[in-house]
Amino acid sequence: MKIRMGFVTNSSSTSYLVVGVPDEDVIQKIREAVAAADGKEFNHGVYEDRHEYDAMDKAGLVLPFHPYDYDPFIVGYDAEELLETMSVQQIREKFVADMKERFGIDVPPEKVYLDYGADYDG
Repeated sequence: MKIRMGFVTNSSSTSYLVVGVPDEDVIQKIREAVAAADGKEFNHGVYEDRHEYDAMDKAGLVLPFHPYDYDPFIVGYDAEELLETMSVQQIREKFVADMKERFGIDVPPEKVYLDYGADYDG
């Protein structure tokens, strides 16, 4: 019997494991800051293309969306690999410090948590 550790992805689903913040106002600030750091201006409704995913990836962040919904529900770190060497609390502290240092954004630590699940297209 084979056991698969981690998340499995196929053509009809995407799994995620994120330590981040689900607050809409903080998400918006982070999206704007990442766009600016990438030399772009964030314009909700226009900047929702592949470029945002690439900019987030360069910033070391993930921004999952529910299918058919253009607003992200959380922004943070892809936690799967980080959890091999860090606790959720350590990742939370790293995220809060990183957002402050890199973008000048104060993220309340109590709003940062582990979120996981899967989105299905079919």
